[in-house]
Amino acid sequence: MLLATSIAATFATAGWWTAGRWLPLLVVEAAAFAMLSAELDRYWLLPLRRFRTRLSHPYAGTASGTTPLAATQRRVLLSPAYRAVDGLLRSDIHDYWDEDDWRFVSYAARYDGRRATAVFAVPHQDSTPESIRVALVDDAGLTVYRPIMLATTG
Repeated sequence: MLLATSIAATFATAGWWTAGRWLPLLVVEAAAFAMLSAELDRYWLLPLRRFRTRLSHPYAGTASGTTPLAATQRRVLLSPAYRAVDGLLRSDIHDYWDEDDWRFVSYAARYDGRRATAVFAVPHQDSTPESIRVALVDDAGLTVYRPIMLATTG
C-alpha cells in the first residue's frame, strides 16, 4: 500500500490534500497501519474482543444453576483472590452452592495454625477474574482473613 501511494504521488500533478480521490487510499492505509501495529491493539482490538465475548459468552443468558462446576473452578483458579490465599488452602473444592446471582465455592484451609474454610464468591454475570472475592472463616463462623483486592486496569 505504501508502494502504491508512492507511485501515485510520483505521477500526481497536485498535492494529496487537494486531490479528494486519494483520500480513500490514505484512510485505508491508516486503518491497515492501526490494525497491523501491536502497540495500538489495546485501543481497538482488546475492546472488540471484550465486546465479542460479552455477546457470545457460552454461559450468557443461562440460569444460575446451569454453569458447570469445572467452569467455576477454572475462573476461581485464575483469579487474584485465589492467588492471595493459595498457600493457605488444604483441599480441593469442598462444597459449592448458588444463591441469587452468585456461586459460592468452599475449600478447607488453615490460618494461623487453626482450621478454617475459604469461601470464594463467584458472580454469574461478571466473568472478569477480579470480580471474584474470598474470605477465610474459622469454625466459629468468624471471618479471620479477607484480602484487600486492588483494582487493576487493563
